Amino acid sequence: MNDANVLTKLTKVGPPIIESFRLEGVNGYKTIAVRFEQNVKIISAENGAGKTTLLNALHALLTGNAERLRKINFKSLAIKFAGQDEICAAKEDLFPFSIHDVLSGNPHDVFDWLLDFGLSSKSISEMFELHTSGRVAQFLASDGFVSLRELGLSRDESEALCHKWRSRLPGGFGLMQNREKRKKAKDAFNQLCGKVKSKLADIAVLYLPTFRRIETELPEYQEVHRERSRQGGDEWGEDRLIFFGLQDVTKKLEVITDDIQKGTSAAYSRISGRTLDQFFNVAAPNTEMPLNEGNIDMLRAVLARLGKTDSQAEASMFDLIRSGAINEPQHQSLRSFLQQLLEVYQEKREQELAVESFVNAVDSYWNHPGSEKRFLFDKAKVIAHAMDTYTGKPLPLSTLSSGEKQIVSIFARLYLNEGKRYLILIDEPELSLSMEWQQKFLPDVFAAPSCAQLIAITHSPFTFDNDLDPYAGSMEISYAPKVEQ
Repeated sequence: MNDANVLTKLTKVGPPIIESFRLEGVNGYKTIAVRFEQNVKIISAENGAGKTTLLNALHALLTGNAERLRKINFKSLAIKFAGQDEICAAKEDLFPFSIHDVLSGNPHDVFDWLLDFGLSSKSISEMFELHTSGRVAQFLASDGFVSLRELGLSRDESEALCHKWRSRLPGGFGLMQNREKRKKAKDAFNQLCGKVKSKLADIAVLYLPTFRRIETELPEYQEVHRERSRQGGDEWGEDRLIFFGLQDVTKKLEVITDDIQKGTSAAYSRISGRTLDQFFNVAAPNTEMPLNEGNIDMLRAVLARLGKTDSQAEASMFDLIRSGAINEPQHQSLRSFLQQLLEVYQEKREQELAVESFVNAVDSYWNHPGSEKRFLFDKAKVIAHAMDTYTGKPLPLSTLSSGEKQIVSIFARLYLNEGKRYLILIDEPELSLSMEWQQKFLPDVFAAPSCAQLIAITHSPFTFDNDLDPYAGSMEISYAPKVEQ
């Protein structure tokens, strides 16, 4: 992506969706902020500066993730969307209670408290049941217990909470006051999320966190994947973190292939009837455009998808096109039929172009002399696949390296999600990528038509040693006065 293309993309996408984001009172003493003058920003700073904290908080706010936002140590936040007033919120208004307040509250409210802290109903019930039945090992490994530990409760405090739930004895203090305060906090958070969502409009959020190297073919991910499937969740379309498990990519490609094949067959059935009508309607106006050699590849593809390939018939037909004889009056019927086949091809052309663009984006990382792999697209079969260049055999996506999976995963989502526009957040884009791939990656992400804004944080100068160098910068960091001991 050269400088001219960067400028063209910046002109096309308009002003940045987000103009600034600020976290105040981080760890009790620091304010970190970033401004976005353009639709792309590469943030470079030293370890411990707060880059990941900032990006995690931004992602949690944009996606309405209360559990993630609650875990971040800050006092207030502020976000400004293009052409809008700044939206501000204090953490104590959004999350007035700590997990330790649950221990002193009414036992009857424990379940609802834990839901407020982001635990699922299933994980809470399972944790209580395991504790009640004395299955200690399973209790300590349960999602509920792990979540309580992450929220700051010790093992003894977590067990005390389970005892409190079992007892359900009257007691506690400030019951109504606590409930009213919790409701007020929920309302404040929902109002904040409502404002943010309205400003994002149709923009989805895509986040590549640093822990994305965890292989999601692991059993624990498979269980989450199955649970989401049972609940009917759309993993492909929802705002989510990018992982390296490529089952969703494979499934998406299969869905597109099936849709193109079925759509082509249905359209062919329609034109068969229409062609008969034209044979008997000699008065029908001739609005056909002449056929030329540029139509041959499209005709070859649509015939292959319909299973109508015949080498001798195809060769004769394509000879007529190459010579120009197809446009003579005696071939009007054949010409009319071929024109309608081209209409069939065009009906699914947009989906095909999306797959081709995805394949080309991925293959640009492999297509060089001596490469052991290629990413290819079979137009006739409408199949995209990785191939071992030495054996000539297809490669399952699950066998790719972590860096290769990252490339396939993000470009699949950027090119195969028709109509989507993304605000993309990337923490350390350099992970698992060679220096050459680091230099290519962010410009290629930004070049994708679905990328509305790109925000990346990095330690590697190679990630912006390219056309994006003018859009690299640092965060604004300030500190509260140091308290003298």
